[in-house]
Amino acid sequence: MKNLTIFYKQLTLAVIVFSSISIKSQNQSRFASTGETVYYSLEIALLHPNRVLFLDLSGSHLIEVPEEIFELTNLIALDLSNNFLTQVPKEIFGNSKLEELYLEGNPSLKDNPKHFLTNQVSKK
Repeated sequence: MKNLTIFYKQLTLAVIVFSSISIKSQNQSRFASTGETVYYSLEIALLHPNRVLFLDLSGSHLIEVPEEIFELTNLIALDLSNNFLTQVPKEIFGNSKLEELYLEGNPSLKDNPKHFLTNQVSKK
């Protein structure tokens, strides 16, 4: 019985890892055609904040948008999909260079938008 329990735990972990890889692979193609570096870690991105154009934090288990994102002043595309966000701060639309914001897969997000092109969103 103990071996069976261990097997199911390992199988569950394998499914979670595979799902995460699958999600990340789909999102890699989202920015791949740009030819620019895509950052997948906010910590790494903050080492070079002026260089970051594309930040992919999809599937990162976020419950809120990290404030440090606002330090990335040249950011033009941000992927926050497949997290646990409940809201997106209005300040995110104040970044004059941000053009794309991906939010699909955040089931608790109010108004649950999938994708914003921020240059078409009113910046109040």
